[in-house]
Amino acid sequence: MWSIELLISSVVVLALMLSGMWIPFAVGLAGIIIVFFEGGTTGFRALGLITWSTLSSYTLTALPLFVLMAEILTQAGIGGRFYGGMAALVRRLPGGLLQTNVLGCALFASICGSSAATAASLGTVALPQLEKRNYDAAISCGSLAAGGTLGILIPPSLTMIRAIRLAATLCT
Repeated sequence: MWSIELLISSVVVLALMLSGMWIPFAVGLAGIIIVFFEGGTTGFRALGLITWSTLSSYTLTALPLFVLMAEILTQAGIGGRFYGGMAALVRRLPGGLLQTNVLGCALFASICGSSAATAASLGTVALPQLEKRNYDAAISCGSLAAGGTLGILIPPSLTMIRAIRLAATLCT
């Protein structure tokens, strides 16, 4: 039975994407179809509870606060001064400030713990500075995306915090 559901949802996703629907909505609609096949209409009640418990998690409150911190750094001019100092230090290295982006993302991720918040926060600070120094936008975004993925790998990641919280809940 599982293979029929997989086949139907795959066909739905491909058909919706080929018709021009955005990928997240096409995948979401296919997921709703699978929920209906697995649990009928009662599966939709569980879907609401799962969505609520995920969105009301206290660990997700860190994300907007780190983005706010990046905006404060940008508006205060600290980001510009940081990149000015780093440009002088890494002038002779291949990639220069692009390597600084990855290192900065690694350091920020070790504090923040979230890949999305790391990429958004450092992107807010770094991209205007890299544009001023005539770096290619695609390469700049690529270095920030690569560095941003370090957020899930370096403790304390939000995923690790959730796992510890779940383990503590199960043990008590």
